[in-house]
Amino acid sequence: MKEEHWQQSLVKHQSEYESLWRKHMQWLYLAYFREYTKGKKFQILLKSDLYDEAISEEGLLPAFIKNSEYAVAMDLSWPVAREGIENIQKQRPDWSMAVVTDALAPGFREQSIDMVFSNSTLDHFSSKRELHQALQQLALCLKSGGMLIITLDNPVNPLIFLRNLLPFKIVRKLGFIPYFMGKTLNRKQLVRLLERHDFKIRNHTTLLHAPRILFIWLARLICRFNMGHTWFLKLLRHFEKLEKLPTRDYTGYYVVVKAVKH
Repeated sequence: MKEEHWQQSLVKHQSEYESLWRKHMQWLYLAYFREYTKGKKFQILLKSDLYDEAISEEGLLPAFIKNSEYAVAMDLSWPVAREGIENIQKQRPDWSMAVVTDALAPGFREQSIDMVFSNSTLDHFSSKRELHQALQQLALCLKSGGMLIITLDNPVNPLIFLRNLLPFKIVRKLGFIPYFMGKTLNRKQLVRLLERHDFKIRNHTTLLHAPRILFIWLARLICRFNMGHTWFLKLLRHFEKLEKLPTRDYTGYYVVVKAVKH
């Protein structure tokens, strides 16, 4: 997607209720990050976009900075990167390691990065060919033994499946999401693709089992009427217990894979 698209999406997405939802997403992503990395420290860690950090202060980079000697982030859009940098610097004034670049040709030296965290970055392309190319670029920049944690929209989830059938103009007008959602892969497809790119799969499952559209509307009510949010966040966390059930591929909004490069 073009840089202008992400700049427009950024303006539409910044809100109090979105920040409340992002608190849960931050907790969830960090829970998987800690489980999958087991406290390991990385020399160079790369996050594949700065959108989370740009739309709220509940981003992941400040936590990643603590787990690495150098935490680097990239984004296609300079306005998104700028907003992300400003929010991160409220917690870490000394951080400025952001790169404006395209995931299809990021320009990092081959085998230069120890860990890549890519949360729903590669599911915004209009073709699977581009998704495969972007994943190949991530694989090239990882060192042998480097770790990749990647999430993509889960097309097996009925709500995601139905949303993707609708034209983007309708999805945006209904307020589901302000940005374009592109091609994605189910859990098995992502695992097979990673294996073809010389990765060894360590873990794979689905995450975010609360129905997003319902909880976004609820978050709007909470913020409008000052209802308090502690109970809201606790309720969201209870939904993650669905990951333990055989039906997790149908309730999870994202597939998540931990893989290590040979």
